[in-house]
Amino acid sequence: MLPYISEFIATLLLIAAIAFAKSPVLVVAAFAVAITIGSDLNPAVTLYKYINGKVSKYGALYFIGAQLLAGLCVGLFSKF
Repeated sequence: MLPYISEFIATLLLIAAIAFAKSPVLVVAAFAVAITIGSDLNPAVTLYKYINGKVSKYGALYFIGAQLLAGLCVGLFSKF
């Protein structure tokens, strides 16, 4: 469960930094943190890992779900 939560947090952090940051330095810092904790940040990367057998089918679904949920949360937060 922890890898999926860290995937959600890293993706949320990066998307929020891109959406709300006034400085590109914050975006780079968010990206550095996300990469440091081992996040894929992109469903295409997760799909690539699944095709190459590095992630199970359900693991890939959970990772992609976490990534999409993070994007949805930032999108909803930006509207309200």
